[in-house]
Formats: sequence, C-alpha cells, structure tokens
Amino acid sequence: MKARLLGPVDVWCAGERIGLHGTKIRTVLAMLLLARGHVVEDERLTRMLWGDQAPATAAAQLQTYASRLRRMLAGHGEIVRQRPGYLLRLGRAGCEVDLVEFDRLSTRGRIELRRGDHRAASDAFTAALQLWHGPALGGVSDTLIEAETPSLLERRLAVVEARIEAELALGRHAAVISELTGLVAAHPLREGLRGQLMTALYRNDRHADALRVYQEYRCHLVEELGIDPGPALQGVNRAVLRGDEAMAPPPVLAGPTPNTTAVPVCPQPPAPPADFTGREFELTRLRDALTGDRSSGARIAAVVGLSGTGKTALALRAANDLNAAFPDGALVVAMRDSAGRARPPAEVLTEICATVGGGSKTDPGNAYRQYVTSRRMLLVLDDAVDEKQLRPLLTVPMTCAVLITSRARLTALDGVRPVLLGGFSASESALLLARIAGEARVVADPASAHAIATTCGHLPIAVRIAGARLAARPHWSLASYAARLIDQRRTLDELRVADLCVRAVLSATYLALDDTRRVVLRQLAADRATTITVDHAARVLAVSRAEAAERLDELAEAHLLAVEGVDGRLVYQLPALLRLYAREQLPATSTVTSASLRLTTVGDAA
Repeated sequence: MKARLLGPVDVWCAGERIGLHGTKIRTVLAMLLLARGHVVEDERLTRMLWGDQAPATAAAQLQTYASRLRRMLAGHGEIVRQRPGYLLRLGRAGCEVDLVEFDRLSTRGRIELRRGDHRAASDAFTAALQLWHGPALGGVSDTLIEAETPSLLERRLAVVEARIEAELALGRHAAVISELTGLVAAHPLREGLRGQLMTALYRNDRHADALRVYQEYRCHLVEELGIDPGPALQGVNRAVLRGDEAMAPPPVLAGPTPNTTAVPVCPQPPAPPADFTGREFELTRLRDALTGDRSSGARIAAVVGLSGTGKTALALRAANDLNAAFPDGALVVAMRDSAGRARPPAEVLTEICATVGGGSKTDPGNAYRQYVTSRRMLLVLDDAVDEKQLRPLLTVPMTCAVLITSRARLTALDGVRPVLLGGFSASESALLLARIAGEARVVADPASAHAIATTCGHLPIAVRIAGARLAARPHWSLASYAARLIDQRRTLDELRVADLCVRAVLSATYLALDDTRRVVLRQLAADRATTITVDHAARVLAVSRAEAAERLDELAEAHLLAVEGVDGRLVYQLPALLRLYAREQLPATSTVTSASLRLTTVGDAA
C-alpha cells in the first residue's frame, strides 16, 4: 500500500488508487497515518472533523468512517478500535507513506551533511523535496489543515534550507540566488535563508547587494519590533564587510566537473487541483490505454475537447494516479508558448532533455530517444496543436507512455482513440460547486445551485469560477448570484475571478479559428434557435445544404458544436456560453446575410 500526505491525500493498494470520496473520510485516514501506529483519540478525531460544532451523532459517524476505511484497506491495513480511539495497523507488506519517506531522506541528508559529503546530502534533500506534490493534506478538513500544516511546512522549509547549505558548499551559489530571493520574500523573518542569500550574492561578486539585503532587514526589524538581527546574521554581515576568507567560494575539486543543474532524476508531475471532481469514466479509459498490454509501439492516449473542460486537470490526475506504473517519473511539457503559439518540436525536445538531465543541444531528438530507452516513464504533452507537432515526440519505447491533451481531434494519430471531454454532468457540477463554495450552501439551496451550473453550461472552468466567486462572497445567497448570472447582458462579466476568466478561455478558441469559421459561428450565434439542423443552418447561412453540412461538421470537429442523432437526422447545439461570446463579436450593425459569409476575408473585425 502507498499513501500520500504531502499533497492531496490519496492511497494506492496493489497499484490501484482507492477512491476516497469526501473530506471527512480523508481526514480520518490522514490522522491515522500521521499517528504512525498510535491510537488517535475519539475526542481529537471529532475536533478535527467538526471543530466546535460536533453533531450529537458524532460517535456513530466515526464508527461509519472506520467501517468504510476497513473495507477500502482490506488486506493491506486494519482499522482497530482501541479505546479511547482508533489506530491503523498495517499489513505484513507494510505501507509506503510519503511523509515517512520524506523524514527518512531528510535524516540521511543531515547525516551526509555532518560527514561533509555535500553531494550525497544535496541528492538526499532533493529526493525528499520531490515527494511534495502540492499543499500537504489536500482534501482534508480545514481544522486538520490548520493544526498540522504549520509543522509540515516548517519541516519542509528546514530541508530546503539544508539543501541550499549543501548547494553552497558545492559551489553552486549562482544557481540558488533566484530561489533564495523568492524564499526570502516569502519568509522575510527567517534569518537562515537571508544569510544564505547574502553568501550567494557575495560569492557571485554582488557585495553591495549582499549588504543591502542585511540593511533592509535590519531597518525593518528596528522600525517594527525595536530589535536587531540575530548574532548569526550579524556575523554574516561582518564577514561580508571584511571580505573574510570564509565567505569565499569553496575550492573546485579535481576531476570531472559535477553536474550543477540540480535537475530531478525522476521528474514528478504537478498535483491536480485538490478539488478535482468526477471524470471517473474518462480516468478509467486513460488508465487502460496507458497501462494496457501493447504488443507493438508505445502506449499513447489523448484527451481532446473545448477549452475550459478540464483537460489538463484530468491529465494531471491520471499522471499522479499512475505513479506506480511509471517508476521513472512523469514529465509534463507545455506544447504552446505564453502567447498560445505552437512550440516547434525541436524546442520541446530540448526542454525535455534539459529537464531530465542533459542531452545534446545539436541533436535533441537523439538525446531524447537515448534517455527514454529502457526507462518506464510517462510523458504528458499538454495543449498540443496538431498531429504534425506531435509526431517527432512519439518515438518512445514500449516501456513508456504518452498522454496528450489538445483542442484538436487528433484522429490522424495511428493507434490513438482520443477521449472526448465535454461538460460536467449535473451531479458533477453540483459537487464541484459544493467543494468550492461550501457544501452547506449548496445543500440549503439545490435549485439555485442547479440554476448556476446550468447557466454555466456545465463547463468546468465556468463552474469553478462561479464557486470561487461565491466562496469570496459568503454574504451572497446562491439565489442572488443565480439571478445575476441568468441576465445574459452580464453573464460573462460575472464569470471572472482573479486570473480566471471564461471570456478569455473562449477568446483563445475563437481566435484560433480561420475567418470563415468565425463568421459561421457568429451567424449561428445570432440566430435564436437552440438546436440546429443542416436545413436550418443552410437558411441562416444562405448557402447550399451540402455547404451548410460541411460548415457544421467543421465547427463540431473544433468542439464548438455538440452533435447527436435525433429521429434519424443530425442535430447540432451551440454551447450557451460560446453563443454569448460569439454574439459579442458581432459588429454593432450586423445583419445575417449571405454576403457576410462569402466575404469572409474582407474586413473581418473579429
């Protein structure tokens, strides 16, 4: 059994991920794992589950959670009732808990640091930090997070500081300046990190910057607390002023130059959103495609769909679920640049080689093939543009697998049956809304929750934004927000929070279309029909039936129209939010005429 606490709380038994549904079941399991074989008292369990608002049925509910966990862990672990609480007794095969491994590697690193083997210490500390897959204890109760997270973060930060100490001893001062600058900004009162930043700057011939780091901190302490920095940091400052030999870079050892890139040997994917919801059918298909028996060629799977459907989140969840199947790691690579343009395959290959530890810049393709040979790893190619961009990256051995996300259908890739990702079901939308906005609010007004999800078109990004808007405004009722959303003049304005914006997501899809498809989309959006047949589209677009069918199929292929058969004929539907966005792109004096369709290359203002 493998258990993860340093990220979303998850458990795998015999290579299969156990579905931990619900905050409370995760909380109970996390507490039992944190106790490491000791009894967790009923009182503490109750407090971590319900805070100060424990229900009268708390004891009975605890028994229910314990029973559910017994069934889930059957054969791998046993939940034992031992008054005054419960304990987790592991089976003979034991359990790999990432927090236990983190502590083991951290201890090994400190031993190596004391012995003076800085390279071994750095490797151990790096391996320990790679076990973190996002904020610790994801998916448990807020009370448990508040109780346990400070200690876990302190332990992690201590390891980060120890790793940087080893890096400085290895002469890697230039490589850690950027990291230390961010750490000092995030933890301004942690003097050990500030002293390390001063040391790194001094060794990089930035003496004035090193002194400025100290002076700014000292002025802050004097003004805010009326105290001076501690003796250790004062000693670093004096050493910088005097130019002590102790501050000089360590001597370069004879022999081959060590690799100072500090790149992970076993890359790990980012964690999926802690509130990842649903998609069980799609996850099953991806797991089967990526781990199933293949007699020839690599295992390749693809997730395709409209922007905002959660393709990347699904891919990250699948990659994290399949850790056991790919012990050499999972690497996630963006296939578009920050402006949304396709990245050349050679550029992507160069990034992959740099990430996994070297390789030829002149022939990255060969270096890439050499690296993946005999390895068992998963490559996630996120937001691919088309088949042409992908093909140079798919030359991997049978021991590896590739998971692709794309807005394109990718039907021309040999042996790939893409998983089409659409909107949420009504239950999935309600569940995500509850996880973000609060379960109590959704349970109290399910009708308004349903109205919000429906107005969002069950588009995952829109539901997520709606939930975030409600979470940020606890004084709003679901009914009042539903009324704001239903007003089509402000729907898209309401679906924006922080850096998440539905209009921006739809804009990226719209701008990727050619001029003809943009005009067709705008004309269909201007029409009031909620369902579109080929005959109806021919009348709206003022074109032949054959041309109308071709235009509809083009939009369907780009995931802009949903299509289904009704009474032997095809019926197309334009997603509600996309309809609103396309209408915004209509010129102020727009009229739906055949001329506007035929003159698509002249003055298209979209």
